[in-house]
Amino acid sequence: MKERFGLRFHGLYTRFFTALAIAVMMIAAPAHADVTVSAAVSPAMIHVNEGAKLSVTVNSNANDQLNPPTVPQIQGLNISYRSQQSSTSWSMVNGQTTTSRSLIYEYDVLGLAEGDYELKDIRVPTANGFVAANPVSLKVLAADAPAPTAEPQSQSQTPDTSQQSNPYGVYFVGQLDKEEAYVGEQVILTYYLLIPREREGDVSIDNVDEQQGQFQGFWVEKHDLGRNFEPEYRSVNNRIYKKYTILRYILFPLKAGEQTIPALKLQGRVSRAMGFSVFRQSDAAVFTSTPITLKVNPLPEEGKPAVFQGAVGGFELSDSVDSKEVKVGDPVTLKVTLSGSGNIRNAPSPVLPDLSMFDQFDPTSSQEVNVTREGVSGKVEYTHVLIPHDVNANEIGPVQFAYFDPQKKEYVTLKTQPIELTVSDAANVHGPYSSGASRRIITRVGDDFRYIHDTPLALSVIPLRMYRGAGFWLLALSPLLIVGGAFAWRRRQDYLSANPDVARSLKAPAVARKFITDAREAFAANDAHRVYAALGKAIEQTVDHRWNLAAAGLTTAQLKERLLERQVDAECVDETTRMMRTVDGARFSGAAGFDRHSIQNDIERTESILQTLMKQK
Repeated sequence: MKERFGLRFHGLYTRFFTALAIAVMMIAAPAHADVTVSAAVSPAMIHVNEGAKLSVTVNSNANDQLNPPTVPQIQGLNISYRSQQSSTSWSMVNGQTTTSRSLIYEYDVLGLAEGDYELKDIRVPTANGFVAANPVSLKVLAADAPAPTAEPQSQSQTPDTSQQSNPYGVYFVGQLDKEEAYVGEQVILTYYLLIPREREGDVSIDNVDEQQGQFQGFWVEKHDLGRNFEPEYRSVNNRIYKKYTILRYILFPLKAGEQTIPALKLQGRVSRAMGFSVFRQSDAAVFTSTPITLKVNPLPEEGKPAVFQGAVGGFELSDSVDSKEVKVGDPVTLKVTLSGSGNIRNAPSPVLPDLSMFDQFDPTSSQEVNVTREGVSGKVEYTHVLIPHDVNANEIGPVQFAYFDPQKKEYVTLKTQPIELTVSDAANVHGPYSSGASRRIITRVGDDFRYIHDTPLALSVIPLRMYRGAGFWLLALSPLLIVGGAFAWRRRQDYLSANPDVARSLKAPAVARKFITDAREAFAANDAHRVYAALGKAIEQTVDHRWNLAAAGLTTAQLKERLLERQVDAECVDETTRMMRTVDGARFSGAAGFDRHSIQNDIERTESILQTLMKQK
C-alpha cells in the first residue's frame, strides 16, 4: 500500500513540475516571433556557365515554426535549392527564457547569360506578414573574359576578413578608384569602415590620425563629407557588413613611378557585454588600413604640343572683350576663362597670342574650385588689360591651351576664335585737342592789362645768354632724343614679335620676382603651404620663360635631363632639382611641420637659385 501510494505520489510530483515548467516557458516566451532574414552570394563575380552559392539565413527569437524563403527566378540565371542547416539554443537570464533559432538555406546559382543581376524580393512568410532579405548583386562575365579577382581583392579594395588578428571583426579600408594613372591625373582615394551587421551600434569613431607626409608625391584636395557617412550594406566573404564612408581625398600624382600611400589609423571605441550582465563596457580600439600602391605613368612625349604646360584632365576655353571699338591709348579688357575637371587650382595659364601692338598690365585671376565625390572641377578667369598703341592693332589672335586627356590617352589643344577690333586714332576723335582737355569758350571779363607806371629801370636791357647753359641744349635736342628712342623701341618690339622665345626669356626675371614676392607675403601670413606653392611656381615658370621648357609637366629626373641638354651648369641643375624635391615634399604633404627658420631659408635658397639660373646661357 505504501509502495503504491509512493508511486502515485511520485507520478503526481513529476506531472506537476513538468506542467509548471511548460507554463513558465509559455509565460516567458514572446507572443510573436521576431524574425530577421539576410542574404549573401559568393563569389559575387562569375563567368557564363559557372556557379555561385546563395545563402539565405532566417533568425528567430521564438520556438515558432519557421517557413522556408521564396526565391524568385531571374532570367539569365538558374537558381536551384541545395541544402538546409538549422540550429536552436535556449538561455535563461533573470528567470526569462529566450529561444533563438537559425535556418540557413543554400541555393546553387548558375550563370546563363552575361550581365549584372540583382537578387531581390527574397521573402519569408511569418504570422505578421512577409520579412524581406537584403538585395545582393551578382556579375556574370562572358565565358572568354579575364578571370575575376577572388575576394578579398587587391590591397586597396577589400580586407582579408578571414584574418584572426582583429578581435572585433571591424575593418578600416582604403580604396583607390584606379590602380594606375598618369602624372597629374585625378585619382580618388576613399577610406571606409566595415562593421559586421550584428555589431551595428557597438562601434563609435573618435578621430583619424592623418599623418603629416602621408601623401608625399601628390597634390591633395580633401572632400568634406560633413556628418554624412553614407552607410550601405555590403557582402564580403559570405558575411554582411555595414559600410561607412569616413574620408575621401582627390589625389594628383606629381611624379612617375610606384607611389605608396602608407597606412592610416582610425581611433574609436567598441562596446561589449560584461558577462551575463545587461551592462556593456566600452573599449578603446585602433583600426589600421593597409598601405596602398599606385602605379604612376609619365606623360607620353609623342604628340605633345608646343604650348603644353602640364595640364591633365578635361578642359574648355573661352575668351571675350568688354568692347570691340576702342581708341588708341584707351584700355580694352580681355577675359579668358578656363573651366573643366582636373587640378584646376594649379592649372597653367592659357597661352596668349602676339600682343606686341598693345601695352599690357599684369593680369589678375579668380578661381572657383569644387571638390565633390566625383573629383575636382571648377574654372579660372584671367583678366588682361590691354592698351592699343597703333590703329593696326585690330585683332586679338586665338588664345591656346593644351592638356592631356587620360581617358583618350592623347593631347588636346584648345584654340579660341580671333577677336576683331576697330581701333581709331585718338587725333581723329578729339580733333586739334589731342591732349584730351575739354574745349571751353573764353569770355572777356575786363581789361587784360592796365597801365600802372614806367621808370627807366623798366626799359633796361638784361642780357640772358641761354645757349650757354646745358639745360638749353638738352631742351633743344630733346625732340631728336625722343625720336631716336622711339625708333629704337619700335625696332626692339619688332624683333621681339619675330622672336617670341626671346620675349618670354626677357620676362623671366619679372616672373621670378612676382612669385618670390608671393612667397614672402605668404610667409608673413604664416601660410606655409602657399609659400611652397609659390616657390615651386617660381622655379617652374622661370625655367619655362628662360628656356621655353614646360617644367610643370616633368618629373625631377626629366627636368634635370632637359636643363643639362640646354648646357645649364651641372651644379646649378643639381641645386635646382634638390630644391624642387624639397618644395614638393613640403608643399604637398608636410609643410605644416616646417619651422619658420627653415621656411625662410628655403625662400632665400630659391631666390639664390633663380639668380643663378638667370646668369645661364
